[in-house]
Amino acid sequence: MYFFKFLPKIKEESIFKSYFIFSFTIIILGAFSIGYFIIGEEREHLEDVIKRIERSIVTQKKELIKSEVKRVKEYIDIERKNTISETKERIEEQTNNVYKIVESGYAIYGKDSKKLKQSIDGLDFFGGRGYVFIIRMNDGVWEILPRDRGREGKSAYEYKDENGKTPLLELKKQVAANPNGCFVEYKWKNPVSGKVEQKISYVKYFAPLDWMVGSGEYMEAVENRLKQKAADHILNMRFASDGYTSIYQNDGKIISVPSVGRLAGFNIYEAKDPLEQKTKEIVSIQTEQAKKGGGFYRYEWIKPSTGRDTPKIAYAEEYKEWGWIIATGTYIDDIITEEKKRTEEIRENHKHKLISTITIFVVVSIVTAIFLAVVTASFNSILGGYKTSLRQKNSELEELNKGLEARVSAEVAKSEERQYLLLKQSRLAAMGELISNIAHYWRQPLNAVSIILQDFPIAYTEGEMDEKYVKSNTQKAVSLINDLSKSLEKFRSFFAPDTDKTAFGIISKVKEALSLLSASLEAKEISVSINNAEELESIGNPH
Repeated sequence: MYFFKFLPKIKEESIFKSYFIFSFTIIILGAFSIGYFIIGEEREHLEDVIKRIERSIVTQKKELIKSEVKRVKEYIDIERKNTISETKERIEEQTNNVYKIVESGYAIYGKDSKKLKQSIDGLDFFGGRGYVFIIRMNDGVWEILPRDRGREGKSAYEYKDENGKTPLLELKKQVAANPNGCFVEYKWKNPVSGKVEQKISYVKYFAPLDWMVGSGEYMEAVENRLKQKAADHILNMRFASDGYTSIYQNDGKIISVPSVGRLAGFNIYEAKDPLEQKTKEIVSIQTEQAKKGGGFYRYEWIKPSTGRDTPKIAYAEEYKEWGWIIATGTYIDDIITEEKKRTEEIRENHKHKLISTITIFVVVSIVTAIFLAVVTASFNSILGGYKTSLRQKNSELEELNKGLEARVSAEVAKSEERQYLLLKQSRLAAMGELISNIAHYWRQPLNAVSIILQDFPIAYTEGEMDEKYVKSNTQKAVSLINDLSKSLEKFRSFFAPDTDKTAFGIISKVKEALSLLSASLEAKEISVSINNAEELESIGNPH
């Protein structure tokens, strides 16, 4: 407290002004610190987002070209399914038409099979590959086989394919189980190509003549037509700006490369010029990856929109049913362009966010300053009210203190008077007790003196009073009177206040007290005995 005496006095207005400046400074510094931290975090987040975008764009592009390959394969699967379904429908339609002719002819010619066969012999379709054949079910004899007349009249069940199986005997079993018509697949010589190929036929049983009537189509021809259709369609498929799909055969033949049309039909194993050599290298690697289940490969290739060699990433998978390698890709510069575009968008968004953050901090600072100014003014107003109220309360307190001092003085005087009376009463009570104890203590010696005095006349009358008697009784009376004097001195010294501490015997002082109180104790029939007679010393006030 002594230290504060030397401090200069500060006005209240200066305190509130300092409070305002200090609080505003702390809040502004805190706000800018938080803003700096947030901006730093946002900057790190921005860089992280940009890196993730770069990775995600590459990943997205990879997924895109991979999905394009999947889409092409799905397209081929759908086309194959639809084409096969359409082919079966046409085969079934042709067989049903022939069957109706047979039924009509039978109604006209009866069992004259020669005329009946003439009505249907020579029918063909599918560009000469499709024709009508009739086999007797029971013995397997060819009734009609337009493309191989030498077999007519012979058993079809004797024919064995390259694996030693008898496919037409299997055909008989299936037709027997499904006489109303069924599809049968087997290998047979194509009259157009001259090769043994997979064939699908639809056959119905005509019971009246024991004929199995059927027609069919060679699947290789169907697949070849479908391949050409699919290749033409895929050649025109595009995605993004320079995305296209290339097709190679797994034997090295190029089916289509949209960016370089002259490579169509080229076999990589006949490569001569640099472009063909480069194509051979790329196709070889992609074929190897495709046969392993698919893979990505980076290389440089002609970009359609610029006509220049540009880094590219491609993905290839094998379509095993046709032995095709389907490859598609995207150019790296397109990825970089998209990355830059996305990055610029992110940076622009971050810039707007940063401006918004700074604006918010400025607005918060202004609002905080206004708020602190209002709070400071309010504190000043409240403090002024408190000061006025405090002055009033101090004045009231001073008046109250004056009244209390007077009342306290009066109460202290009364208390001192009461204490004096109590002290006086206690002294009188003590004096009464002293006198009572003296009276009890003196009663017996006085009685003894009285008896001695009363015995003198009796002794005189009886003639017993002589010198010895007088001397003896006089000594007794004097002794008793001396004891009374000593006892009075004992009482006076016992009740006298001792201020000095001295050494005294506890047992002896107890006995001395008991001797003073013996008369009172005997009157009240109280007996006191001390069992331990050994003296105990102490230092203090013996009374």
